[in-house]
Amino acid sequence: LMRKIGIIAVLSLMVLAIAAVPALAQREKPTGNAQFQSGPTFTLNADNSVTVTGLLTGLGSDLVDVTLSVSATADVSCTNGGRQLVEAQQDIGDVSVTQPAQQPENGRLALNITSPAPSSLGTQNPCPNRNWTPAIIPGTVEVTSATLTLVQNGTNVAGTPIEHTF
Repeated sequence: LMRKIGIIAVLSLMVLAIAAVPALAQREKPTGNAQFQSGPTFTLNADNSVTVTGLLTGLGSDLVDVTLSVSATADVSCTNGGRQLVEAQQDIGDVSVTQPAQQPENGRLALNITSPAPSSLGTQNPCPNRNWTPAIIPGTVEVTSATLTLVQNGTNVAGTPIEHTF
């Protein structure tokens, strides 16, 4: 009889534990009051990549997704089949990098993320027609802005997105 009571008690505890796991695993809001203790500092590097650093506090223990997006322009040459050149100005396709699932330590997260350098044209051809071939003119890439976004439990935190203009 005692063995049956013990088995029933253990099974009851297991059912309770299994029922509690989804409630603990998914929160609707961030766990803390996230804010920057220092930064964010946006740095335009010599190769046109962008680095953002800073220290976040008040994050609690839930994972944070960090995304950095960069926009740029460049001068573009357009060449037709007869090798005639025409210059145009074009937005370069935005580049971004994400560091998913960053684990805060004691509610703090040291931020250090670097984007790739913008180096390709967007989806639209800036040339007079689609028979012309576009190419970025070397040395003309100019980063115009960068945007930092921090997401915890599906919610933007620490006042993000934060946009910085260069």
